[in-house]
Amino acid sequence: MAMTSVLEEEEDYSVERWEDVTESLPQLSSRDQGYIFVDSLNRKYKRPPVHFSVNVTSIDGDYNKTTCHPGSTFTGHIQLNIEYPLAAQCLKFIFRATGIKKNPAFFKIKSISFLENGNKSLFTVKTILWGLSSISSTHWPMIEPGNHQFQFLCELPQVNYPPTFKHHLASCQFELVASLERPGTRPFQTVPVLLHYQPLVLTTPHKIPRVYHEQISFFNHTIIMSLPKGCSYNLLDTHHIDLQLLSNGPISTIEASLRRDIQVDHQQKETEVISYSSSLHTKTTSDGKHIQLVRIPIKNDTMTTSFISQHTRIIYRLVVTAKVRHGLFFHKRTLFSVVLQMGTLPFGLQVPSSVISYSDTLMKPRFLYVPRMDQEQLPAYEDQSTSPPHYS
Repeated sequence: MAMTSVLEEEEDYSVERWEDVTESLPQLSSRDQGYIFVDSLNRKYKRPPVHFSVNVTSIDGDYNKTTCHPGSTFTGHIQLNIEYPLAAQCLKFIFRATGIKKNPAFFKIKSISFLENGNKSLFTVKTILWGLSSISSTHWPMIEPGNHQFQFLCELPQVNYPPTFKHHLASCQFELVASLERPGTRPFQTVPVLLHYQPLVLTTPHKIPRVYHEQISFFNHTIIMSLPKGCSYNLLDTHHIDLQLLSNGPISTIEASLRRDIQVDHQQKETEVISYSSSLHTKTTSDGKHIQLVRIPIKNDTMTTSFISQHTRIIYRLVVTAKVRHGLFFHKRTLFSVVLQMGTLPFGLQVPSSVISYSDTLMKPRFLYVPRMDQEQLPAYEDQSTSPPHYS
C-alpha cells in the first residue's frame, strides 16, 4: 500500500552534483533539541527529495488486511529519500476523511450518518513526526542526506464513519498525506494514500442463512432459482455468490450479474455492473430436469454496504438474464432480479452498543506513540536456570 509522491521542484539542480557544492555550504549552527539548524533561504537546502511516500504496512496487526473498521489500528512509515541536505520546519502527517456530493443531502445508514454538502470534512487529525510545531526565524532544522523512515501508529475510535465509496454523485474517502512544511514556500507533499474503510452494518438478524427460492415460467419451461445462502451477505468473508437454476428443459445463454443501483435525491437512478458470470456447470437429473450452477465473484474492495436514506439510495441486485431468439436476432430478457443486503457483520450479530454514530460524537482518530528503534529497551529475561526474585 505504498505510493510514490509527485514533487514540486522549484529550481533545476540536475547540472550540479552534491560533491561540487559541499565546500560552498554555509556554516551550520550548533545543535538544538537534537536538530541542526541552517539558513532556509540558502538555495542549497531547497532541493526536493528523491522519493517521498506514505506506506501502510499492517491493519490490526495483520500485514495482509486491507480494510479498517471502528476501533482498528494501522501502522506504517513515511519513506523519505534525499540526496542533498534539506531544510524544513517539520514533517507533518495528516489523516483526513471527506464526503463529496453534488447536491446537499443528509445521508444516513442506521447507526451511520453524516452531512453531505459539497466537500464535507468528516475529520482531520495531524501529528508532527519530525521538526518543530512553530518557528520564528529563517533558520530551520535540517534533514541530512540519506534514506529516512518515520514510523506511525493510528487508532480509529469506536465510531461508525461512512464507508469508503467513490462515485460522481456521492463519495467518501479516507486519505493519508505527509508534508514537509516550509513556511513561505510550497511544501513537499506525498501523493495521498487511500485507506479502505467499512463500518459495522447488520447483515441479517438470523444466525443461519435462509435459502431463497423464486419461480417463473419462461416459454414452455418452469425455472426455479435458489440462493443457498439467502439474500444477505457479509462483505468481509464473502468472495462469491452461488445460485442454482432448476428447469424442466435446457436453457442456454444464461448470464448472472451483481449490480449496484445509485440514486441521489430525485436524480435519475444509475446502475453499475459490479461483477458477472456466464460460465455454467450444467447437469441433468434422473427425472430429466436440468440444473445449472452459477458462481458470481464479489470484489470486496470495490463494494460498500447497502443503505437507504431520505436522499441517497445504494441497493445491490442479483440479476439473471437469458438470450431469447426472435427471428434472426437475439434479445436479452431478465428472468430474475433479487435485492441483496450487503453488511459487514456475521449472521445474527447486531452492531455492538459500544459503536456509536458519527453524528452523535466528536471523537476522532488519534495517533499513538511509536518508540524509535534506537531507543534503549530492557533486555529480555532469558536465564531459565533460576527464577526471578520473589518479593513478599
